Order: sequence, then structure tokens, then C-alpha cells
Amino acid sequence: MWCTRAGDCVVVTGPENAPEVESKGCTEKVADLYKVVKVVDNTFDISKCEGVAEVALAQQLDADKFVLCMEPVKN
Repeated sequence: MWCTRAGDCVVVTGPENAPEVESKGCTEKVADLYKVVKVVDNTFDISKCEGVAEVALAQQLDADKFVLCMEPVKN
């Protein structure tokens, strides 16, 4: 099962209504690289990231739903 934790880095691709998240190394020189600041489980409420991170992304994996609070990585 795919699991993202605070401190992980990810690349977000795909359309806004169906984004895809892929784990990456935090030092990779790729576009749209973000560092996960916080993961909020059991919600799609992106407002949970307000004041915590610049970017919020609601995701669902099987029955699990969660919000990724992320900051852009400037490599």
C-alpha cells in the first residue's frame, strides 16, 4: 500500500480533477516537486492545511481518504 508521511517528497501530475502523486527523492531536479509537511487522515477537507502549508491536495486510496499539506521544493 502506498503511504506518504511528513518529510516525504512527491511529484504531482495529471489533471486538477484527478491528480496523481508519485514519490520522489527530495533532491531530484524535477518539476512540480513538493515536500509533504503534514498528512491529515480520514478527510477531504483541504482547509486543514491552512496556516500549515502552501498547497493542499485531497487524495483517496482504496477506502482511505486523506489530505496532503505540501510546500514546493526549490531545487
